[in-house]
Amino acid sequence: MLSFMSCQEYKTPFEEKIEVHLAQHMQNDQMQIDLNEFTDFDWEVLYVFRETATLSQIEDVMGTSYPYFEDVARRLVFMKENQIMHHEAVFPNVEGILSGQALFSIPDTSHYITIYPQKINVHKKQLDKGYYYALEH
Repeated sequence: MLSFMSCQEYKTPFEEKIEVHLAQHMQNDQMQIDLNEFTDFDWEVLYVFRETATLSQIEDVMGTSYPYFEDVARRLVFMKENQIMHHEAVFPNVEGILSGQALFSIPDTSHYITIYPQKINVHKKQLDKGYYYALEH
């Protein structure tokens, strides 16, 4: 039971919904998905922050305070009309990406990406032991 729980810590509930969908529906190494299919709330923008993003960087990007900050966590923050509608944060897996994991691709030169409600591209990418889903906009 402990190992099951520790695996779950490396993904957000939103990412887990996407993983389940992709495992059931992805037939090739790429497809598109609509992110609205995985939320039950309204949103206008999704910010995905790297683990290294500071509170100051997060608040500068969002233009508002972020009261849920925990050090060294990957964050997904859904906003509408400058209000946080939903947020999720998880700590990184020190062993790397897990097989079957869905992760948003953030360029190495940035600490975040901005995504609007739209279809995004998913690419199945190989790992040494398995694969992961790269979510790209």
